[in-house]
Amino acid sequence: ISAGYFHACLIDIFAKLWCWGGNYGALGTGDTLNRLTPTQIALDNPVVEVSTGEVATCIIDSLAKLWCWGRNNYGRLGTGGSTDPYQPVLTPTEVSIENGAVQISIGYEYH
Repeated sequence: ISAGYFHACLIDIFAKLWCWGGNYGALGTGDTLNRLTPTQIALDNPVVEVSTGEVATCIIDSLAKLWCWGRNNYGRLGTGGSTDPYQPVLTPTEVSIENGAVQISIGYEYH
């Protein structure tokens, strides 16, 4: 489990990701509606690690691919460029990592 400022996420025993709480795009549900109960996040591969920040989430999947979503001000998601913080990335977006990712930890504003 990883607890962010407004939301939390966990990986279940089947390597599925579930998130809940305040949603500024950080839940990865494709919208900004708050979720009061855990909601499964649509991902193609099993999840091996999750990290939540203030208003963003990143995961590493079983293929060592890094995926992030949520507010992208300051370029915090690593997806290339900064976006308007009030227009968050609403679904998991792959972050290009040449050799794959093995660990992720995101913080308050800058990852």
